[in-house]
Amino acid sequence: MSKLRTTLVLALSVLALALVACGEDSDYADEVRNTIVTLAQELQDAGEQAASATDDDETVAALNDAESALTVAAEDLEGFEPPEDVADLNDEVLGLIEGYRESVVETIDAIESGAPASDLEQFTVDSQAFAEAFASLRDQLVDAGIAVEETGE
Repeated sequence: MSKLRTTLVLALSVLALALVACGEDSDYADEVRNTIVTLAQELQDAGEQAASATDDDETVAALNDAESALTVAAEDLEGFEPPEDVADLNDEVLGLIEGYRESVVETIDAIESGAPASDLEQFTVDSQAFAEAFASLRDQLVDAGIAVEETGE
């Protein structure tokens, strides 16, 4: 299970390591910025919790925290009223977060059902895809005037 914990730490920290929203002053930009920053911090916290996990119960607790953070971020994005020129981008970010949340839930279910770590490889694949897709969306956010910058954490 240690490979899963390592993957979890890397995956759940990806936003905190890659994104800090900043830039344009508008209600929508502020809402997105706050949602991303909060999600990043909560995923980083879950990653740190996973790093110190010593058993499956602690790993599941970290994943539950991540799932909760992803759910709140998705609900927030659903409630925003994006300008027309970024509505599709808002939907892409929402879809990415919801898709990753589903992977986290599937991983929780697998761990709780006693699946061996070798059966949890899909979470690694999903985590890498989430990181890559979010990096791409970061660039699209910048192009849409919702600036983000890389952190050096």
